[in-house]
Amino acid sequence: MGFSRVPSWFRLASLVPLALGACGGSGGRSVVGHVGHVGQGGTGGAGEGGSSSAGNTSLAVSAKLSSGPPAADAGGLCGNQILPLALDPPTVYFVLDISGSMSTPENGGTRLQLVQGAVVEQAARLNYLVKMGAAAFPLDVTATDTCHIGAQIVAPALQDLETFETAINALVPNGGTPTAATLNALAPNLEALAGKTIVVLATDGGPNCNPAAACGIQDCIVNIEDCSPPTLECCVQDTNCCEPTIADPRAGEDCLDETATVNAVAAIYSAGIPVYVVGIPGSQFYADALNAMALAGGAPQFAAPFYYQVSDLSTLGDVLTTIASAVIPCSFTLTSAPPNPTETNVYFDTEVVMSDPTNGWSWTSSVEVTLNGSACAKLKSGAVSQVQVVSGCPTEGLR
Repeated sequence: MGFSRVPSWFRLASLVPLALGACGGSGGRSVVGHVGHVGQGGTGGAGEGGSSSAGNTSLAVSAKLSSGPPAADAGGLCGNQILPLALDPPTVYFVLDISGSMSTPENGGTRLQLVQGAVVEQAARLNYLVKMGAAAFPLDVTATDTCHIGAQIVAPALQDLETFETAINALVPNGGTPTAATLNALAPNLEALAGKTIVVLATDGGPNCNPAAACGIQDCIVNIEDCSPPTLECCVQDTNCCEPTIADPRAGEDCLDETATVNAVAAIYSAGIPVYVVGIPGSQFYADALNAMALAGGAPQFAAPFYYQVSDLSTLGDVLTTIASAVIPCSFTLTSAPPNPTETNVYFDTEVVMSDPTNGWSWTSSVEVTLNGSACAKLKSGAVSQVQVVSGCPTEGLR
């Protein structure tokens, strides 16, 4: 099921346009100067029935998540002087396991289909707040190369849901789990991304596909997963299915590749990029490895399991929201202080947010507004498309 694109005015701008004016009479407003898009009301002198008076001038500082905000005095907001606010949207970068086991049926679809749905839904809710990118592994699998390295499938971008959704939904499960090799290949591009970045690694099994690996029976993925019932000869004989033979010289690729994967995760984190590890159904056999990866990635949960264990894929969306919320800021720096901070209000869309240090907003400094408690949580949830800081009317909730 596809997701409709968010209207163009939801787009997150790195710089909000500047417009100067005054609150006019009931019929219009006056715009003295403007750079960028103007909402209803037009440009030029005072609107019909309005006036331009220096004594009535008010200030509106907008953190509009849009490339074309509506008029600053629309929807009953006081003030229509919009100052530029530099925004630096963070990046959420998904690295998705699409190995053959991701075709396993779960309640509601295959593992991959349910992951695709949750990831695309997350992007639909937050892609005007954060840049979304993704890689997958393995890719270009053939009969003779089931462990081909993964790669980026969509570059991080803001407000490009259609491209992101198309790339995610085109994925097909096949092959092994070359997690370490893929992360090592992605690392240089991840380190080059501007701004705050996090990686969300989602997998349904243990990493393997290391041609140099060797292991005992306890770390052989075939023995761990495929010997119940014991139909393979090595399982029947209770021998190491990962022992290379003349008939199968690459059997070592089925060894659990924990050390190399933990090192690859740690290398990304050492570059300042936390790696959140999500284990979906099928990964329960490899909890120790996933815990080690989560700790190495610098974003573990507070108690074991340290990785995000998802036993029911219907809850994956909530887990992804929790993870993504870590990079969505709840503080906004204004380019200049309002003339009277006690005549300033914060709006979510057209709804005023109370001035409240617990669950509303407060001044952190003369030029910084911080959202607190439930107000911050609402923004992080993706339920808000526009934030405006508006001066010119008495602060709501001020004691």
